[in-house]
Order: sequence, then C-alpha cells, then structure tokens
Amino acid sequence: MATITEITAYLVAEEVVTAVGTDLFEDSLPEAAPDTAMAVILTPGIASEKEFGAAGNGREFPSIQFLSRSASYATARANCELAHVALGKVDADTLSSTFYEYARPTSPFMLKVDDSRRVVFALNSTLAKDPS
Repeated sequence: MATITEITAYLVAEEVVTAVGTDLFEDSLPEAAPDTAMAVILTPGIASEKEFGAAGNGREFPSIQFLSRSASYATARANCELAHVALGKVDADTLSSTFYEYARPTSPFMLKVDDSRRVVFALNSTLAKDPS
C-alpha cells in the first residue's frame, strides 16, 4: 500500500473521518462539495535511508499535509485538531501492514478562506516508516 492510503485508512480507524470518498479525500479537496471535507496530500519528504549491505531503500521519510475545510471556522479547526491528536499517537505502530516508527504532526494552522468562503485549516506531518 502507499503511504497516503495507509494514513487515510488509519484516520478512518481512529474515527477522525467517516470514509475515504465521503468526507476524506486523497491528494486534494474537491472544489464544490461537500462543504465539510478533509484531505491527505503527500508532500516532499527527505531521502530514504539506505541500510548497509541491503538492496533497495531502507526507512522512508515521507511528509503529508492534512487539510480540513468547513463553512464553520470552529468545525474546520476541530477536525484538524482530531487529526493532530490521532497522528500524534503513531509511535512504533503498524498501519495497514506497514511499520511506522513515528508521525510528527505540526500544530494545526489556518491556511486560507477559499472562494466559497469556507475556512481551510492544515497541519503538516513528517513520518518515518518501512517501505510500502
């Protein structure tokens, strides 16, 4: 599985969101609807770590951005806070059969107000994990 799929499945399991394609989206927020929506976007991380004498990549260090959008400032912020707490719990855990050493989320911040006057909060998180 890919990092983004592993993280979105984890957020569903942690009840931060209902389901991928319902209120959580991979790679981008849909433009029109729903008004209250969240997304996980893969962003540049740092280079994978080579393991001495082993073929291929060792640990990976991807980064993600979690976006939370709503017509309500309080809802957008609260949903981003839920993701912050959930990601902060990742500590030597297996997510969708891939070992994650950690997730290190930043504090949520207001990113923007979109053209439809909906508030978008965000947080960024670095991850350390086995290849998947």
